[in-house]
Amino acid sequence: MTKSIARGVRIIKPFRKDPGTNLRTLEGSLYQNGYNFIPGTARKFYPRVDSRGVIRTGLDENSQKLKGILDLKAREQEIERVRQLKDYYESLLDESLEPTSTFYDEIKENGIGLEDGDNIFNLDNPRDAVNFYWLMETEMVAENLDAIETGSVDTSMVKFYVFDGTVESKVTFDRKKKINSAVASLDKMSSSKRKKIQKLIGLGLSADSSEEDIYIALDEYLRITPAALGLDPIENFAKITAYSDDLLDVKALVKDLVDTNIVRIKGSVVYEGDNVWAGSVDEFELFLTNPKNTVEYESFKEKLKNKLRISTL
Repeated sequence: MTKSIARGVRIIKPFRKDPGTNLRTLEGSLYQNGYNFIPGTARKFYPRVDSRGVIRTGLDENSQKLKGILDLKAREQEIERVRQLKDYYESLLDESLEPTSTFYDEIKENGIGLEDGDNIFNLDNPRDAVNFYWLMETEMVAENLDAIETGSVDTSMVKFYVFDGTVESKVTFDRKKKINSAVASLDKMSSSKRKKIQKLIGLGLSADSSEEDIYIALDEYLRITPAALGLDPIENFAKITAYSDDLLDVKALVKDLVDTNIVRIKGSVVYEGDNVWAGSVDEFELFLTNPKNTVEYESFKEKLKNKLRISTL
């Protein structure tokens, strides 16, 4: 039976969430100084309760989580694995590990604190193991760094992750390759294209920003982690750079027209004064890309040019 039991040490590390541009916040200040939370403090965790009103132990073969596995064979295998784990640790502790067991009373009352560093759990020690398994059920500890980077866990919930040197190296390697490829693409494009791309990304640089400032802003954007941004900046960058030059021009123009209030969006409808131009932004962009509407397209460009000129007076 013990062949299927997880052995050895597990290390739970804090997840260093990049605050992005919010460096003036407490979180940003801590991040810049290499901390995840205030030095000398720990994050306290308590077991979560399931729909039955009992705690989620991670060692419960009757849990709602296991019952929710759709594949019958996979469900039976996982139930058997968890049952063996529970039986094994019960034999070492000489205690019941059912979710209603009094064994968990102290854990429910005191919880457990995780430090801003390596939190080591020896799975050969039954009490360490019990704590490790219920912590994994809180949804605040990801099973590895890859789960965070790929967005398979809720990054607004996750505070820690289980360190896996092999997975972490691969994740870091793959991420750096993607960043380097995106930066290489950034290097090859014209300054005017970079300007339009940063506009569509929404980096908020002014119209008179220098080429250097635009490049730096885009370069820094590509290095933000998906978890900090809520989306993958490299995928977003790739999607925008894949637009044809004509579509990129139109999208950048429409963004400027909205930002300068030449056109307004109410609900989804695009207005200029009382005149309705389109039922949505996408429809408006399609209208402007149509060669039949070149006169209107050039007219909007002229209106934008005049608006920007007046604003600089």
